[in-house]
Order: sequence, then C-alpha cells, then structure tokens
Amino acid sequence: MLRIKLRSGVFWLLGGLAIASCDSAPEPPQGLEVALVLDTSGSMSVDGRLDGLTAGASRFLEVLEARWTRSRPDARADELWLSLLPYSGRVNLRAHPEFFDKEPVNPQLACPNPRKGALGQDDSPLSLGRLPNPTIGRFSSRSYPIKRVCPAAAMVGPTRRLGEVKDAVSGLEARGGCTRFDLATIWGWRAVSPRWWLAWHGDPAAEAVPSRPSAKAVILLTDGANTPSCAMDRLTWKEADAQFLAACAEMRRQGIRVYTIYLGRTFEGPWDTLDRCAGPSGRAHHAADGEALIALFERLAEEVAALRPSS
Repeated sequence: MLRIKLRSGVFWLLGGLAIASCDSAPEPPQGLEVALVLDTSGSMSVDGRLDGLTAGASRFLEVLEARWTRSRPDARADELWLSLLPYSGRVNLRAHPEFFDKEPVNPQLACPNPRKGALGQDDSPLSLGRLPNPTIGRFSSRSYPIKRVCPAAAMVGPTRRLGEVKDAVSGLEARGGCTRFDLATIWGWRAVSPRWWLAWHGDPAAEAVPSRPSAKAVILLTDGANTPSCAMDRLTWKEADAQFLAACAEMRRQGIRVYTIYLGRTFEGPWDTLDRCAGPSGRAHHAADGEALIALFERLAEEVAALRPSS
C-alpha cells in the first residue's frame, strides 16, 4: 500500500483503486474572530476565581453566539470563529505537534519556548521558523515539575465549533504556578492572524492568506503579574512587560480590538500594564471577584458581538 501526501488531502492507492480524502483548509474567516486568553496559573485556584472564570467565560460564549446570530439574520455559522488559550508559564499546543522543530518529548505537555528574536514576539508565520522543542529536562525535577510551566488544558481553535470551546472552558483547571501573559497574548494574536491561518489548518509551511472582511478581538484575563523568573526564563518582568506592550500596540495597529481583564485585588504595576495594553480606548477592565467577572463577561460579549470589519 502506497501513501502519498498532497496539500489538498491524502490519496491512498490500494489495488489500483485511488480513494481521495480532501481535507483542505477552510476559506479564511470573515465576520468575527475572537481569542480568549485565560490565566490558569496556580493563584486562580483561590477565592473562587476559577469558578468565576469558567462561569463568566461560559456566559460570554452564550451571549456572543446569541447576539451575533440575532444581529445578523443572514449570518452563516462559519462567520464566527473562536480560540481558547488557557495559559500559565506557557500555552499548551498539544493539538499541533507539526509546529515543532522536533516532536515534543511529552505529547501532553507541548508547551514551546518562544522562537528566538523577533519571531518569538510577533505574528511572523511558522514558515519562517518552527517552534523549539519543549525542554522537559529543565523542568522535570521533583522540586520544579513541568506542570508549573505548562498548563494541562491545551489551546482550542481557531474553530467555528462553539460546543468544543464551551466544553474546554468547563474543564479548565488552575494548577500551573507561573504566569507569562506576554507569551500567551502573542499566541492569541497568532490565533486571529491571517499569517497563521493555514498553519492552524494543516499547512505549517504556508505564508499568509488573502485577507477577507473580518473583525478581530483578543481578550486577556489575568489575576497577577508576569513572573518569568518562576518559569526559569532569562529575562526580567520589566522585559516581559515591554514585550507584551509591544505586541498589544502592534495588534491595535492591525485593527485588532484588545481587551484586558484584571481579576481580584488590583496592584498598581500589573494594572498599569494591562491598561496600557488596551490603549486609550477604555478597554481595560477590573473584576473584583467571580460575580463581577460574570457580569463583565456578559457586557463584553454584547460589545464584541457588535463588532464589524473596519474595511
């Protein structure tokens, strides 16, 4: 039996009979693309924060779906695309082993380190460089397990299957000990970037796709500050914050609506960083507790559902 891989699918030749399976990437999205970048570090397990997060994010999805469809009677299901990015010290890309320069040692903990230089700080396509293989050995000691850096919950999407995202939200756990929302936000950017569209859908070597009318939003939630030292990374929190703010500024320049949410008691440093990320538009929000977070997510769903492409 001879197996031949082609970009448009996989052809199996068996006994002179060719059977084609065409799983080509869907058309680039149009309508609305949303990435939820949600903190699942260890501190989210206290004061009912995780319960508030799961309830709030679930409510966001319900309201977004209902309002988007109601406001556009002619809307097709494929006009609403969602990505869910749980994070702690990294984002788990378990569904995409093809993104790595070598297959991850532990397929369940596929949390890459950032690519070197500018490639690790923007939406440069995967064709310019694969992801470094997760260095499990650095974090595998008894005193510093890999789970402090890599969340158990993997990224979901971009997908138009809202039920898949809802299921993933309900299963979130807060057990990672570190926070790198700068890296997580960059992955949220890539989730809505046309430069990554074909990579998410099966062609890591592809460049960008022609843009289509699409509104985009990235929503980041955290309850703390960047802690690169906890993740054994060789940069300071100030450097991590600077990288984060540069990514936020470029997303806004590209027309991506950036929202930030600080959960819990606010501290001046992290709050100032999140406020600067969202820009001068008042899209930085604070939720003191889970109840306030649920109400905030409902309001954000109403606002995001009203977004339309700017051009």
